[in-house]
Amino acid sequence: MKLNAARKAKQVIQRDIQDTLFEHVQQLANRPPGQAWAKNKPAIPLLSVGIAQGAGAGDYRVAVRICRHGYRVETLNKVFARHRAADMDLRYVGRIFPIGVAPMWIRSGDSSVSHYLTGTGTIGCPVTDLSTGERMLLSNNHVIALENDAVLDDPVIDPGADDGGRPETSTVARFARCVKLDFSGEANVVDCAVARMTAGVRLAPPDGAGFVYNPSLPPALASRNSLMRKIGRSTGLTSGRVTAIEVSDFFVDYQNGPAAFKGQIEVTGISGAFAAHGDSGSLVVNERGAAVGLLFAVSETGVAYVNPIMPVLQQLGVALSS
Repeated sequence: MKLNAARKAKQVIQRDIQDTLFEHVQQLANRPPGQAWAKNKPAIPLLSVGIAQGAGAGDYRVAVRICRHGYRVETLNKVFARHRAADMDLRYVGRIFPIGVAPMWIRSGDSSVSHYLTGTGTIGCPVTDLSTGERMLLSNNHVIALENDAVLDDPVIDPGADDGGRPETSTVARFARCVKLDFSGEANVVDCAVARMTAGVRLAPPDGAGFVYNPSLPPALASRNSLMRKIGRSTGLTSGRVTAIEVSDFFVDYQNGPAAFKGQIEVTGISGAFAAHGDSGSLVVNERGAAVGLLFAVSETGVAYVNPIMPVLQQLGVALSS
């Protein structure tokens, strides 16, 4: 086609797309409350239309680019069937991101992470905010919330500060909220916090050879002598046995002072220590891959202490996410 003809054809295809999608968009607008579409499966096909070079000089075609189809392939085919294939340059390009925040995947478990001012720990797993549906990063208060002292939107960096990360180059999330640690002597139940992922950063669940995590399984309770696994920044994949449950009346020595805990899970490594400093925040799972708890403390002999996962999720107002 000549350039002007291609421009006219482009307008026709644009109108056709709008007409074809009109009924579909109306259905979306009128859907009952609570039937929102998952963010990673958008219901409206996202198409862009432009002008592409044809077979030779002076020959042009209508460039149709599919950014997302949301599994609405049949809707797309209705559009394409009404136009000659030779007039279109059709291509799937996928989601589009601003330069500088292109998709960057980080993985929970063996990623070093911290509040930008100090320390390092481990990303537990992705979670979803029950109020907003926003995808978030789960770790300990003392890892990403500066033992209660973090301010909303403070940078959370990967790698952590002790591993050379800096907010100018390493920010992957922004602090959102935490369950405050009580240093008054009253017993704590959890040491946990969440941060919002920054634009273009995607967080994968913990994964690795010999490690299974299935976020679709309901959270599990720990039972005496059951097998536990975790992947952490410092010791990687380790296995251990639950050697005590409902552990109470012990203190953890934080930078801001000692804090008492109750109702915790004790895990002892099978071959060596189950955890070491820097593993704080690791997700602990059972043999089936169900989440059991959030690692937060370790003794001098390598015995680990784990928050039960249910109070972590409930007090933060989040749910496990894949």
